[in-house]
Amino acid sequence: MRRTAPGLLALLAGCNWVFGLDETKARPDAPPLDASWTTVHLNLLQATLDTSSDPVAPTEAPMPDLAQVQVGTLDGGPLNTVSATSGTFTVPPEIVEPGWRLVYQRTGGVVRELQNLPSGSHVIEPLWGPLMRTAPGATSGYLLNPTGTGINHAVHRVYTIGTWTEGFQPLPTGNTIDYDYASATSYSGPLGAPAPSDRGVLVDFTQGAECRTAIGSMEFAAGTIGPPKMAQVGNWFTDSMLPSVNTPIDVLTTDEVRPFNETQLHATEQYGFIPSMQMPAFARPPQAQRQLHLPNPPIIALRTCQLPGGTNVVVHAPKVLGDNLPEAVHTEITSSRMVGAVELVNGLAILTPKSGNTFAVSTSVAFAGNIKLSSSAAMFSLSGASDGAPLVVPTGVMTLTWDKTQPGGEASFWEVTLSELSGSQLLRRRIYTTLVQSVTIQKSELETGKHYVLAISAYSGRGTAAMGDFRGITDTQEMSLINARTFVVQ
Repeated sequence: MRRTAPGLLALLAGCNWVFGLDETKARPDAPPLDASWTTVHLNLLQATLDTSSDPVAPTEAPMPDLAQVQVGTLDGGPLNTVSATSGTFTVPPEIVEPGWRLVYQRTGGVVRELQNLPSGSHVIEPLWGPLMRTAPGATSGYLLNPTGTGINHAVHRVYTIGTWTEGFQPLPTGNTIDYDYASATSYSGPLGAPAPSDRGVLVDFTQGAECRTAIGSMEFAAGTIGPPKMAQVGNWFTDSMLPSVNTPIDVLTTDEVRPFNETQLHATEQYGFIPSMQMPAFARPPQAQRQLHLPNPPIIALRTCQLPGGTNVVVHAPKVLGDNLPEAVHTEITSSRMVGAVELVNGLAILTPKSGNTFAVSTSVAFAGNIKLSSSAAMFSLSGASDGAPLVVPTGVMTLTWDKTQPGGEASFWEVTLSELSGSQLLRRRIYTTLVQSVTIQKSELETGKHYVLAISAYSGRGTAAMGDFRGITDTQEMSLINARTFVVQ
């Protein structure tokens, strides 16, 4: 008979005690916690700047918007709520030893599930900028008036550095940009008013056939937005340079992103500056209007080109960026297929740091192949010939497994996203994280009559994830994404 921890029995009986509420001050009648209990840290990983606009080492902070945190076994047993408000909780061996899962959701976010984490794991989600934010006033912003020659705001962007926002003024006239800060887009987290020490930069671009390229800029103090809007006057700079980027053609034409003979292949490359090289890179959602179809880094892109071609182009780099922030090149190669009215995108993304005077783009990340969904009674191939195949889901649990298409492909960890195809929408239902090439899926997560797809991503350059620590950046960061064949639950 399975032994059940007294602390867990108390929880199931409705007692106010929940494990993880205070791991150093257990309730008086609780058994002592020892090394057999699994400790997990669940936090934001926050990247900030000092008052000189230089990046500081990322730090952990509790998630203020956790809607629920639960733990349970992988065999279909019930989930039990734990408290993670402090950023740390513990799980008894009775849950961990049979194989276990951590399930959590932030307010308004997708459900996330991590399976079989080792003790001492640091589960994080990245946040760039301040934790606490004040919403900007509706009429706040800047009146930006650069002085100099070569000014043309037809294509421009306004960036704030520290709170990390981006925006523009539609249909500008003359040299002055009447900028509404409340319409800006936050790179990370909700839009908040800038900090007093934040810097800003107005950048003009030229749009060519293959590239959008920065040609001039004005720096300004971004810490005060009003209302009324703050007038900012500054010199206009137009000096330029030619980044040395080497992207081999075999990276751009890899067949790995076309497992089902997809024919639409698209490649985009960005040169610019990012808040920190010590943060998980691929955290911003896809931005189709910028030809970015995969999760992407929070890069201030000064040159965005469609590849091949378009890389031998000079670019202006504002001094406030070059003096303080790391340079990087973000490369994305994608293919897609249509399933009904839904576009499914496969791809490869690489964030390359500068090495000497060059950005040497290369890839070694793993790709998923030979994808199977199995139960104790049957096996269903998700690498078959067609989408929308009927799937009879058995009682209990199913196991999703996959191989690496190249045995030497690198994967620090894997993510599997379960999404529902509904009309023209792709609705994310759950994101699983695993350190091995399999995840357990509960029958309750699949509804009869619904059309689903499982997308498998490998992440490399995050070597400490093998020990459950998702904070560490150990090499060039890459991610791959493969959408398996879709299925309809019967």
